[in-house]
Amino acid sequence: MAAKRFKRGPPLLQTGKSASLFRLDSIANPLKKDTKTSAQSKDKDASTASPTDSNSFNTSDEPEYSAEDGPVRAIYLAYLTLMIETDRVGKARSAASERAVSEISDLLKEYSASRHATLRKTFDFANKYLTELHASYDDLDKTHAAYDRIAKDADTAKRRYEETAKKPNSGLNAIKNAVSRMDADERVELLRQKWKTTDRRLTEARNDYILAIAAANDQQALYATHHFPTWMQKFDTDFHTTARAVFSTHSDLEASIAQTIDAAVKRVRIVVERVDAKIDTDAFLGENAVLTATAAGGGGNTFVFEAATGDRATANGILLIDDDASRLILGQKLSHLMTQIQDVDGHLTKKKVDYEAVKQINASSSTAAGYSQQIVQIGNAANGLDQILDIENSIDLMQCIQARLVAQVKLLEKSNVTPVKPAAIETNTLASPRASIASGISQQQQRPLQQRKYFVALYAYDGNSSSGELSIADGETLSAAVSEDGTDGWITVTSERTGASGIVPFNYIKEVSVAATTVTTSIASVSIGSSIASTSIGGGGTLKRVQQQQQQQEQQVNRDGASTEERVQALYKYDATCEGELTFDVGDVIVVTNKETGSEAWWEGEKVIGKRQRGQFPVNYVKILGTSSGNSGTVVTTSWGRTSGVKKTGEFVVKALYDYEAGDSGELTLRAGEELVIVDSKDADWWVGRHRSGGSEEGMLPAAYVQQVSRF
Repeated sequence: MAAKRFKRGPPLLQTGKSASLFRLDSIANPLKKDTKTSAQSKDKDASTASPTDSNSFNTSDEPEYSAEDGPVRAIYLAYLTLMIETDRVGKARSAASERAVSEISDLLKEYSASRHATLRKTFDFANKYLTELHASYDDLDKTHAAYDRIAKDADTAKRRYEETAKKPNSGLNAIKNAVSRMDADERVELLRQKWKTTDRRLTEARNDYILAIAAANDQQALYATHHFPTWMQKFDTDFHTTARAVFSTHSDLEASIAQTIDAAVKRVRIVVERVDAKIDTDAFLGENAVLTATAAGGGGNTFVFEAATGDRATANGILLIDDDASRLILGQKLSHLMTQIQDVDGHLTKKKVDYEAVKQINASSSTAAGYSQQIVQIGNAANGLDQILDIENSIDLMQCIQARLVAQVKLLEKSNVTPVKPAAIETNTLASPRASIASGISQQQQRPLQQRKYFVALYAYDGNSSSGELSIADGETLSAAVSEDGTDGWITVTSERTGASGIVPFNYIKEVSVAATTVTTSIASVSIGSSIASTSIGGGGTLKRVQQQQQQQEQQVNRDGASTEERVQALYKYDATCEGELTFDVGDVIVVTNKETGSEAWWEGEKVIGKRQRGQFPVNYVKILGTSSGNSGTVVTTSWGRTSGVKKTGEFVVKALYDYEAGDSGELTLRAGEELVIVDSKDADWWVGRHRSGGSEEGMLPAAYVQQVSRF
């Protein structure tokens, strides 16, 4: 097989069959198997289509599909079909709207104008008719009142006549006779004549009243049974006929649109059913075969060594070793590679354990009663699914790095190279870079510099802790094992400020040159107001190991006893996204000024050093340090670095549901089934506790990994 020089593969572009993917005239119509037959069918449909048929909405300039470049991916065809059918339905709706304007709106305007005069005349006549009817009602009321009045007069005249006729010579009647200068008989006759006269008037009034009743009843009956219904017919004329026609036209338009939509849905469903992930992936790989071709697959894309002019070629891929010096160099390289493999294997194993744990938590949470839609959140991941994706990506990246390291180790071992390890050097553990606040012990320790190399961060980096990354600040001091070379673009480092470890981009840091072999750590003073600790390097070089900002923050935490206030420390860097938010870096201490911000996820606080900036910040970006007391001014510092001024009350016992490996020095490692004592459960996601089986070391643990069993 001919040697092939190394070259980068082509970019992931849509070439070949997918190059013309978004040309409307280059995609096969999913409902037309034969272009010629489809065209003939379309002509036939156009000649027989009715004016109200849904096809009348289809435009004649719609693109025809063809398959000049062979089959394209079904996912793109489905997308394109959806776009075309959506456009088709839109045109149908537009055409229906135009017909609605011309056949409904304009018709109603003309009809209303023509009906106005006729309705006006009918209304005028109805008013006159009702005036006449009301006159009959008024006459009825008048005759009724006259009848009642005359009836009372007749009754009075009759009673006076009867009373006088019974006792014409009584004392009262004798007086009345004397006054009227009539005798008794004359007066009785006069009263009888008055009674007869009023009785005749009563008969006339009664007859007039009865006649008025008859007239009103007949007029009212005629109005109710004939004239009023006739008016309704005059008002209506052809209104209902016209309305029925309008509604029918509208229904026909909607039915036509529905037919168009139904046809579009059928076409889209046909192409959607063809969507298949495997077929689509195979099509992409086929179009970009040069990206995945290997010697085993016949692609000839394996890289081989090409000897330069005058150089010796290797035999069967075996390394050439000229002398012991070359073997020693290769042995050291092999030892370095094997150390890197161990580190990668350790990270990979931890990631796989985390992956299974997160999957288990999300699976159990998704089926728990009342929490079927809950997604478990751990750390600062957006949700459980995002965290699973981050871990999977980290595992893939580590496996890629692992494959590179293993391939080089295999080739070295195949070439009979044995690992050469440096001689063991006794080391001393470097003490904490800052003095203990509670004690006044001066300390000085040394360690060989060859075991670590030091870097300075050139830029700030916000790492993803769930992927094993480390967040660093601009100018932060970092250290790494001498075996770390960053050849893969990433390097495992330890922050000299926080003690946390993780991987960071290699191009974000710069190695610091060191002239001597011993680092001496001096802590000049342990008082609360002591100066910053520094690391002096023999031979005149100085390496700053403790960040000025960190010590200032801790001094501020311990000496501020003027009032009782809750403090938090930033776990991650946060940049304000709008006015009113607080920007801070990892490690910044913030005084909480207000928790009632309208959202449990946001508090308001003020930075304690530098320019005392105030603003709102996300709660899940910080950890609680505790409160400072105005009386004693003392704080309690736990072994894992959290400061707390709150008395530990309300302790309770929990049992670990799952295994958990501590992510940094401030966390506890859990084993499923073991019991722990929780001393601080104020945070909803992370609690503070200690192992019940023994030991006083306290640390943080995820609340979702444990279950309460009893009070302490």
